[in-house]
Amino acid sequence: MGVVDDHPLFREGVTRRLSEINGFIVVGEGASSDDEAMIASDNHPDIMLLDVSMPGGGLSAISDVLARSHTTKVLMLTVSEEVDTLLGALQRGAMG
Repeated sequence: MGVVDDHPLFREGVTRRLSEINGFIVVGEGASSDDEAMIASDNHPDIMLLDVSMPGGGLSAISDVLARSHTTKVLMLTVSEEVDTLLGALQRGAMG
């Protein structure tokens, strides 16, 4: 699993909690779309958690992850309740 969010404390909390769950291994974490690209290319994680509002844009990073790692499932992290954000993520290939 890869975790990309530009808020270090939040990212660390998510990463730590997921690492405590049996079966989850965090293979990379970062703060931007540049980090996402490196994680997707180098590690091909089963799941990539992306922040919608990270530097470089979380929505635009979805297609990059899917192009670099065809088997990766993308999940979005956000506090947004905007329907357009949700629909945009799903239309780009996010699973949730």
